[in-house]
Amino acid sequence: MKVEGIRFRLRPRSMFELMDLALLMVRQHLSGYAWITVIMVAGMAALNGSILYVIDWHALASIILIVVEAPLLGLPLIIYSADLLFNDRPSAIEALKRSWQVFPKMLLEYVPLRILLYVLPLGFIIYQFRYRFSTEVVVLEQLSGTRKRDRLRFLQTHDRHGAGLTLVLYAVGLLSVLGGLYTSAMIQNTFLGQFRFDQTLSAAPGLMLIHIIGGLIIAYSYVVGFVDYIDVRTSKEGWDLSLELRMASLS
Repeated sequence: MKVEGIRFRLRPRSMFELMDLALLMVRQHLSGYAWITVIMVAGMAALNGSILYVIDWHALASIILIVVEAPLLGLPLIIYSADLLFNDRPSAIEALKRSWQVFPKMLLEYVPLRILLYVLPLGFIIYQFRYRFSTEVVVLEQLSGTRKRDRLRFLQTHDRHGAGLTLVLYAVGLLSVLGGLYTSAMIQNTFLGQFRFDQTLSAAPGLMLIHIIGGLIIAYSYVVGFVDYIDVRTSKEGWDLSLELRMASLS
């Protein structure tokens, strides 16, 4: 196998190296990632918009819905990222098809648990650290039960960047969403002569901004998480990725 471009090396990488590698993957295969993200975010926006309209929630609840649904958005992105590394002909459509095949299992495994944890103090933080790499272990390694728990414990024990990556990515996401909403409120003030942040949150443009910005940040965070997963396996299990992985010129 011909090896080209950036290669993972058998050493732990820094948190920012992982983020840069994830960004490189997205840039080099933007069309595939874009198709998956657009389809999933559009579906989430339509579903959440209907939910918010029917039960008359404030649009801020949309942020909660997006985070609860995040593993379902990340599922095809992780599958596509794995195909980029291990398959000669990765396809965004095939990644979406395979995602739908395991969708019921992932839905039952993740969404109710996330909703339950959000009721508890610090439930969101507990989930992010306790179930990090769950999608990779369940979908890519196809483990379940005791083997899944043992595998997660091994990966999380040797993951040096879990806490830092989670905090950085969600801080960026929160600031991006708030910045977008503030910009929308400023535009409303310019054209309508009134600055009402609460009205911006309740308006369709505000809801759209929440989904677009939140969806993009979540999508990128799952690519970063996958790269982190590969890095843990590389540094702790001795994969010779120079023989298996191609990070550039994949088609």
